[in-house]
Amino acid sequence: MVEAEAEKEAIKRIIEALSSKGQADKYLIAMKYLETMKEMTSGQDNKIVYMPYEASAVLSSVDGIREMLSPKKGG
Repeated sequence: MVEAEAEKEAIKRIIEALSSKGQADKYLIAMKYLETMKEMTSGQDNKIVYMPYEASAVLSSVDGIREMLSPKKGG
């Protein structure tokens, strides 16, 4: 229960922090995807190569994070 409340608060803070830049949902999805990939590929003897089913959507989400966190140009 404590972990769920902590995650709820973390998500709330992320949404508030990104509210002016928008697309907090894409940020959260991309971060969860990256965490999952890290877990799947961890292990010293792991010899499997994972390829995302829809690589363009993943790259778009990661690029969206980059855009949200980069300083705005000309503004």
